[in-house]
Amino acid sequence: LYLEGVAAAAAIAAERGDAGGRRRCLAACARGLRFADGLVYQDRDRALLPNPAFALGGVRSSLVRSEVRIDFVQHALSALLSITEASR
Repeated sequence: LYLEGVAAAAAIAAERGDAGGRRRCLAACARGLRFADGLVYQDRDRALLPNPAFALGGVRSSLVRSEVRIDFVQHALSALLSITEASR
């Protein structure tokens, strides 16, 4: 959720011609994506999952929780799309 806001800030900075602000926001997005990568069930997690085909691509609610919620998946995808757009 926070990544969506930071990506929006990067886009606003770009629209205003604030290259430094855009660069800082995109750097924050990169750090946030590295963190979020640990929340996404991937092939590396296959041995821990009772049904990997069902869980892969799901986004956990935190580093210590295992449940996947569709709204977290949606926010992660939205953030990725917003960051991609702000990076152009």
